[in-house]
Amino acid sequence: MKSLRLLFMVLVGCALTATSFTSCINDDEDNTTLTKEEAARRLGIMQGSYYGKHYVFYNNDTEIKSDSVMSSFTITTDSLFTVDLPVSMLSHAVKDKNETDLIEALKAEGTKKVYFKMLLNDIYGKTDPNVYAYYLYPASYLNFTCSHGEKTYEIEVKFTMSGYYFNALNVTSYGLYSKGKATGYLPIGSITVNSSNYMITPVPFFVTGE
Repeated sequence: MKSLRLLFMVLVGCALTATSFTSCINDDEDNTTLTKEEAARRLGIMQGSYYGKHYVFYNNDTEIKSDSVMSSFTITTDSLFTVDLPVSMLSHAVKDKNETDLIEALKAEGTKKVYFKMLLNDIYGKTDPNVYAYYLYPASYLNFTCSHGEKTYEIEVKFTMSGYYFNALNVTSYGLYSKGKATGYLPIGSITVNSSNYMITPVPFFVTGE
């Protein structure tokens, strides 16, 4: 429970920081975006594979809970952030708990790759030049079929730059790198099941690894 509270506090804190991130996206003076040379230098440091926990946050009778599994992601020098997303954790977001076939079908799914483009910036440069921040722009979406028993489900998951969860909590798609560790927030914009979005509520993912 203590770790859950800590994670949620981090989520809230990053949501507050997201206001400045969002304001910088449309900043014509580009005062947070790095030069190509500096971005390339940082990507050279960050590139590689990261192994750690992937968290999903969800509501349960108005109580905020989380679940986590071990997973991985990679950062490459062409600014690609590739996540092996454990889509089985989407089972927590099924609204109707009587939809046991859908829940079990999702639980049986493994990881699926999701791609994000990174835009590095210097938001933390003045306070700590060794902390690298980056936006994560969705570069792909998930579309897969899963089944349980005699029922088959076509699932589509689309990501977004900013999502609202838990009483309008704003979660912005970005991450941080520091001392060999990297993180990323992956807010989901919409989830549909068999072309309908009433069964599942979007949930935010948080990935961390080293």
